[in-house]
Amino acid sequence: MRPHLREAVRAAKDHKALDLTVLDLDGICSFTDYFLICSGMSTRHTQAICDAILENLEKQGVRPAHVEGQSHAEWILMDYEDFVVHIFSERARLFYDLERLWKKAARLPVSDDIKYPDMRIRIISEGKTKDAHLRALQADYASRIAHFTDFVLEELRPQRKAGNGRGERMSATDQRLLEKLHGSTKVLLDERGREWTSEDFGKWLGQQALRGTREVAFLVGGPEGFSPALRKQADLLLSLSRMTLTHDWARTLLLEQIYRGFTILRGYPYPR
Repeated sequence: MRPHLREAVRAAKDHKALDLTVLDLDGICSFTDYFLICSGMSTRHTQAICDAILENLEKQGVRPAHVEGQSHAEWILMDYEDFVVHIFSERARLFYDLERLWKKAARLPVSDDIKYPDMRIRIISEGKTKDAHLRALQADYASRIAHFTDFVLEELRPQRKAGNGRGERMSATDQRLLEKLHGSTKVLLDERGREWTSEDFGKWLGQQALRGTREVAFLVGGPEGFSPALRKQADLLLSLSRMTLTHDWARTLLLEQIYRGFTILRGYPYPR
């Protein structure tokens, strides 16, 4: 990979561009040698990626022959002659699908270790999943999520409840849990919580990464849910469905939706 192209890749990565791809067009394209393709999660994000590449390369005395699409920022094209940078919105990238149009081009390795290296996903739930099939499914999704970001799954011993339901006061266990999650974005699964589409959820995950969130902690309660006091401490109450789900199925569905959210951000194909 040529030095100026490598610098453009580095600038895009530093500004958290999504799904970086470099196509080697040698022998199959007459107007350039490489495409650098990436995505942003908003027009502001795509413009920031563009500005970063322009600034970094200009410091090295390299300027593009022309730049197109900055006003709408759905598809920004930066022509550096030897290589062309394409910065898409997620929707525009799926629509134009340059990778498919140039499918004969070789893909150069881009250091793509973890898309969101600074953010950890943690799931904390009461009890262990008893069903062996669900345990296997959960383990599969956990390993897939780990390809995108640091991931931790913790199982807590179920609390013994006194009386009917959980009271207004926070238990000592809840207090210790909050202390443990100090500084984390706390998401409680709750039937009264916000309902999102998978696309909305994926976008929210990406926004957390862009904001520099250190950790997003998802809490899956037991059969009696969470105390009102603990719910008040949540940054987000999230409902996976209006229907009642068992504890084990809720955890499985949450894992699947986190994985699906990251595939949406990366533009990976995934069954609908």
